[in-house]
Amino acid sequence: MSFRSVGIITALHRQNALEAARALVAFLEARFIVVKTDRACAGQLRRPDLGAAREQLAAMDLVVVLGGDGTVLGAARDTAPHGTPLLAVDLGTFGFLSEVKAENLHPALECVLRGEFRLEERHMVQATIVRDGREIASSTGLNDAVITRGALSRMIRLQAFINGQYVALYPADGIIVATPTGSTAYSLSAGGPIIHPSVNVLILTPICPHTLFTRPLIISASEEVRIVAHWHQQHADGEEVMLTVDGQVGIWLHPGDEVVVRQADHPARLVKLGRDTFYERLREKLQWGGEGFKG
Repeated sequence: MSFRSVGIITALHRQNALEAARALVAFLEARFIVVKTDRACAGQLRRPDLGAAREQLAAMDLVVVLGGDGTVLGAARDTAPHGTPLLAVDLGTFGFLSEVKAENLHPALECVLRGEFRLEERHMVQATIVRDGREIASSTGLNDAVITRGALSRMIRLQAFINGQYVALYPADGIIVATPTGSTAYSLSAGGPIIHPSVNVLILTPICPHTLFTRPLIISASEEVRIVAHWHQQHADGEEVMLTVDGQVGIWLHPGDEVVVRQADHPARLVKLGRDTFYERLREKLQWGGEGFKG
């Protein structure tokens, strides 16, 4: 695989992001690679010739993300339909999805340009809202689709169906349908299990369930989840229960709306260098003890 064009997506609010983008542009142009970046970054670099729309960036041979996990999630939604490889560079504070540190980016890119890498496919979810039998909105996510109540709303009742079969009624503050990638995000905070990214499953994790024996449920990623939301509407504006995807796309729901979640047609493709470090990353990021007996 050869890379003749590279798109750069930059989280400009991150410290040193602009400097990292400037150095990356120089590195790539010195190798006669076509470079484009988001227009905000191009403006701050005073290189308007580099500016491009997100759709154009997503369709390039490779996309480099300079930012934290949130920036990677947004880039994954853009690049997945094009099958574009994504190299995530950690400029954030958690960096669970990142592959390289900013200070190691140029040596890492040398490896990538020589073809010394592998692609890891991460399955995504597609969440669709059905209202009165009609699809009104849809979005894909790398981490999760979440139905949750607003800050001033009461408990909601969530009927869960899997492949059309009724499973449970969850009286709860909400429910998370997560991918294995998202198992270390919101789902983990709500008590869900950690799943290796290579395992092809979905995780249903209730948020603060009001029943004693409710537990997370792991199902095959080939199954379709349908959640029907019920609650007593209190506010005239109807802004009480929301579907969010990756914590970035939000759509208000109406009582009786159905949210259909299934595996998305296109996975995100992450550039990986060297061996799988998932378990090392768990130990580092989640601060699991590692100095004692190792067996």
